[in-house]
Amino acid sequence: MNSKSFLVASCCVGALMLAGCAVTPSPMTEAERGALVAETRSQLRKEGERKVAALSLSEAVARAVVNNHDFKSQKLVAALESKQLDMANWAMMPEVLATAGYKLRNPENLTTSRSSDGTTSTNSSLSEEKYRRLADLNFSWNVLDFGMSYYRAQQQADKYLQAKERDRRIRHQIVQETITAWYRAEAAERLRKNVDPLMSRVKRALESSKASETSRTETPLVALNYQRELLDMLQTLDALKKELTGADHVLAAVIGSDPGVPVSTGKADLPLSRPNVSRAELERIALNRRPDVRSALYQSRITEHEARLALMSLLPVPTVQFGPGYDSNSYLVHNQWFGLSTQIAQSLMKPLRYGDTVKGNELRAELDREQTLAVTAASLLQVHLADLQLRVAQDSLDTAESQLDVARRIHKQIRDATAAQQQPEINLIREDLKLLLTEVRHDLARLEVQSARARLLVSIGHDIVPEGDEAASMAELAKGIRTEAARSGAIRAPIEGKTATAATDKAGG
Repeated sequence: MNSKSFLVASCCVGALMLAGCAVTPSPMTEAERGALVAETRSQLRKEGERKVAALSLSEAVARAVVNNHDFKSQKLVAALESKQLDMANWAMMPEVLATAGYKLRNPENLTTSRSSDGTTSTNSSLSEEKYRRLADLNFSWNVLDFGMSYYRAQQQADKYLQAKERDRRIRHQIVQETITAWYRAEAAERLRKNVDPLMSRVKRALESSKASETSRTETPLVALNYQRELLDMLQTLDALKKELTGADHVLAAVIGSDPGVPVSTGKADLPLSRPNVSRAELERIALNRRPDVRSALYQSRITEHEARLALMSLLPVPTVQFGPGYDSNSYLVHNQWFGLSTQIAQSLMKPLRYGDTVKGNELRAELDREQTLAVTAASLLQVHLADLQLRVAQDSLDTAESQLDVARRIHKQIRDATAAQQQPEINLIREDLKLLLTEVRHDLARLEVQSARARLLVSIGHDIVPEGDEAASMAELAKGIRTEAARSGAIRAPIEGKTATAATDKAGG
């Protein structure tokens, strides 16, 4: 085969290989999608508990943290970042390349020589065996790459710490959602016990009034006005049921149980309270503990290392290689040897990029400063709003408690008068409804206070769920949550100049 035919054949084989490697979009079939959906649904049902009864608030928070899939995903992200850090540390090590092989040449590598006067030797010579065994161990160390790998490892360490802060942020969100869902479920549970009997009484009174209207024992106008008032009561009761319907199913979904199975609530055992410090100290606590603020500070360090990497990439690249070698060729005087080589390489175009590189580093640093300022301003605003909302919610709860006390005393008076037949039944039904509405408003006001307390603690970055305790038993985790909640009123601002991230920074460095 001549060289032209060989070239044509090679091109044809290459084209066939490229065509065989082409990939075209292949949508999932309906059967494949159905199988994957069924598998996912089966997994959710397997993980969800079928029945959860008398669940205390601390137990609900513990279950929500353990079973939340977003939190599990973020923990896997943090674990992946940790492994990436391990890989970055390995990247600083020198490269060690071991090779071994067998070499055959047929025919043998015969050579001729030509002298300086142009005379060619008629005798060919052989300096290489037909069969050879080769081996070497080569250590290669790029000095510049070592320095750049060091800063990349520093960046990866900060990325891991950022992932841990995202863990904390998700835990905070879970706590806040669970507290709100639990108190709504508790209010709905009490509402069901009172609304259904009252609705039955109203319906009986409505049927009695219709019978009186038919029998003419009451004038039509009096009976119709009475019925209209009863129907208004029914409408109000229906609205109450709609307001809190499904709260127990929402709580079941939040804690990772089967949403189709309702959850009953137990004891409200999380004594959340506002830290006994000034608002200025709350701001200092937030700027030291909030996950988003810490993440922004870590991003500043990542950008700083990126600037150093950009400048180092402009430097010459020195490389050192050394290691032993072996060749079985018997014509060699020395079959084993130790080699050492050094070289330095530099792109002559890289120094021209110095000005743009410095300017780009300055812009990145300025962007990080502005983003950190934006995060700080948003954090301070959230602390202010959360503190104001807690004060307003507490005032509303105080008013609701006073209203409930008055409503209960009035209800007792009407009930006693009705029992003595000094008041008609409609007055007692009316007061029952008013008392029920007052109790619901009180429950909602209590819910808002608890949610506002949780929101304030989240805004300052307080960890109600102890970090690293997710692997503990549910009872131990719930106990740790109760302990952290009890400490919420005793939170103090850090000493000025001592950041709450010092220990974490040391671990990252």
